[in-house]
Amino acid sequence: MPRARGPTIPRCSSRDRRVSYGSLERLSDACAAALSALGVVRGDRVALLLPNCPQFFIAELGAWKVGAIVAPLNPIYADAEVEAALREQGATIVLTLTRFYHQREARPAANTASARSSRPTSATTSRRS
Repeated sequence: MPRARGPTIPRCSSRDRRVSYGSLERLSDACAAALSALGVVRGDRVALLLPNCPQFFIAELGAWKVGAIVAPLNPIYADAEVEAALREQGATIVLTLTRFYHQREARPAANTASARSSRPTSATTSRRS
């Protein structure tokens, strides 16, 4: 039997937060617009330095909506592993949660933008040169 997919039906959840299909659509549209504003175009590689959480799905769908290629990275990788993966994958931008950004902010980045909102989560993007 197929599952319901209405806009208010929960699509994914993490701990006590649930994201409905409708919210996922709106948030991934906003992510796509932000990526586009940062200059991401079809074929660019977008690294997602994110754990398994709703923000991963939002960022993944947002990147796909602008035609980008998603390169998932594990946020518990050591610095050398992250650097090697970024070089190998050719990612031009990294999306991560603020807590992971602060762990790695000593790294130089060409352009850095932080997206913060009234929601309990925030994301940080770093454009690599």
